Amino acid sequence: MAAKIIAVDIEETTIRLLQVRKNRIERWASAAVDAGPTSDGVTPDPARLGSQVRQLMRASGINSGQVVLSLSGLYSVSRVLTLPLPSQTETEGVLLGLVQEALPAGGLTLRYRVISANEAGRRVLALGVPSDIVQGQTTVMQAAGLRVYAMEPRTLALTTAVNQEWAVIINVEPSSLDLVVVATGIPSIMRTVPLPTGLDAEERAGQVALALEKTVAFYHEQNPLLQLPSDTPLFLVGSLAEDPVLRKSVTDAVPYPLATFEPSLEFPSYLPCSQHAVTIGLALSQLSRRGRARRGARPLFIDFLRDGRTRERAPPSRAAGDAAAN
Repeated sequence: MAAKIIAVDIEETTIRLLQVRKNRIERWASAAVDAGPTSDGVTPDPARLGSQVRQLMRASGINSGQVVLSLSGLYSVSRVLTLPLPSQTETEGVLLGLVQEALPAGGLTLRYRVISANEAGRRVLALGVPSDIVQGQTTVMQAAGLRVYAMEPRTLALTTAVNQEWAVIINVEPSSLDLVVVATGIPSIMRTVPLPTGLDAEERAGQVALALEKTVAFYHEQNPLLQLPSDTPLFLVGSLAEDPVLRKSVTDAVPYPLATFEPSLEFPSYLPCSQHAVTIGLALSQLSRRGRARRGARPLFIDFLRDGRTRERAPPSRAAGDAAAN
């Protein structure tokens, strides 16, 4: 019998769980966080939050499986780097050193993945997440009595969830929003922006639209030869995705068609997919690592639970696209 995957996403206001076996979503659950407000993305009471995760699992019938956990993108950095081709004597430690030189690594846990290579060098997706956020999530899972199998940034999970060559993704929650610009299958820009408390619907929508507009403009400034196509799908997900004020604001902010999020998994028609986009992406990443993802799924997985090295590469179709972009 195939092992179940338990995807866990804990953001400032909500815990979300998703149970997947093979390619079918079997169970899901969510609950409001009652462990107190976070400080810089870290919960003040990991024991209480861990207990709440465990209680939610029991109440929803979600039990043992391979647990994969999301990481907040607050105060994180990401870069697509071009690095020299390896010498015959290069070790993976040397490549990690090059990544560390390129990113401001103070207080960050760094991970990377080679996404393409040609005669000009290697393109590397590098991510840095505050170490206290990584440790804080680990502590919460220990308090919940759960052994974590993998730990992935929320923005990467969103990229996997939509599974598009080109996309703009907005994940909006009451206290933050994640923004991802995907170009040739690579998350070229990943941002997480905190939202002030006490905003009404119009104020929140205005801030989200402004952040979206600035992010897309920045992408175009940095990539003049690789502009987003006019038919690039715009995905709006998260707990506030159905807010009509928000939907109008984001579609007015950028000239891209609003797309429906349809995950490549079997699921009941009443599952609120947009609310569970992060956990769906986490599960799809794990299915791909097992070789069980459906045809066309191409996750770009970077695991923060392991050390900073990786031998994994993007599929050939992606590598070809990246090489053409150089």
